[in-house]
Amino acid sequence: MIVVPYEDPVFEQLNTYYLDISKVLEHFRGSIGSGAVRLRSQESEGVIFFDADDVLNAIFKSHNGEFSGQEAVQEIFNQAQQRNYSLDIYHIDQDNILYWANIFLASPIYKDLSSEFTDLQGLIKKQQEENLTGYILADINQDQALLFFNSGQLIGAAYSWTSDELNRTPQKLDEIHERIHKNGALHHVYQIAPEKHTFVESDEVHPTEETIEADDIYTMFEDLLDKTRSVVTNSRSVKEDFSTLLRKKFLEKANIYPFLDPFAAELEYKDGKIYNYSDVDKSQVVKAVLESIKEIINENNLEKKMNKELEAWRNNYSHYLSDLNIHF
Repeated sequence: MIVVPYEDPVFEQLNTYYLDISKVLEHFRGSIGSGAVRLRSQESEGVIFFDADDVLNAIFKSHNGEFSGQEAVQEIFNQAQQRNYSLDIYHIDQDNILYWANIFLASPIYKDLSSEFTDLQGLIKKQQEENLTGYILADINQDQALLFFNSGQLIGAAYSWTSDELNRTPQKLDEIHERIHKNGALHHVYQIAPEKHTFVESDEVHPTEETIEADDIYTMFEDLLDKTRSVVTNSRSVKEDFSTLLRKKFLEKANIYPFLDPFAAELEYKDGKIYNYSDVDKSQVVKAVLESIKEIINENNLEKKMNKELEAWRNNYSHYLSDLNIHF
């Protein structure tokens, strides 16, 4: 889905058969200053964003794949010479052109957040509070919805079921909520040029902890979670499945560790993997997950059944446990 602000059209539905795109671009860079040239056909589409000084970015999509940047510009030039496209030219204010030019460069900060556990309204509120510059993508069955944010302000939305046009009317969000309620969705959050965070290291941190990568720590705890899941699954006395127990425990402990809150969508355990989408230090993740596992084992009287599994786990990760000063 390629979305372009269309409120200020300069020309619409021109035919590329009669045009030299490079000269069109050169002309309008001088005449309108900043804007976008968009090409569309039934099989493919592309857009070039520009200001008075330069081409800022471009994207081109077809059944052959997707191109961006200079490669997309060249592909658009080539395609326009070979096929007929409908061409639109829009003026975009100088204050907003960089946002739209860079929206395709956004990087994911949260992915695959199920609507079963992550409410879209709560996710919108969270991104507003965190001053997101980027967008939320909702995959709804075979459709998609994009919600655009600039410095935390929701500036518009686009829906694949309404021709991908940018919509500035907040009331139209009801369409998204209705479809999610009916079909479910996966939410993804993308951010443009995230700020760099500076962490102040404490002298109390174990001096060798920084030698252990976060991925190694998560792998260690994924193994422990998997062993706990196996014991829970094979226990006749435990009536709920492990995923439900873990979600409930995370929610229960969210007042101490806010990143565990399923609705905050900052830490997720899915398909046997831990996903940390937050800036929370890994030592806090270790502490929170360890406490959660301990409490699940104790509350369900699984200590004896876990002994063999824990012994194998400790042997496999003895070096990590020692360096991180973990006793379990």
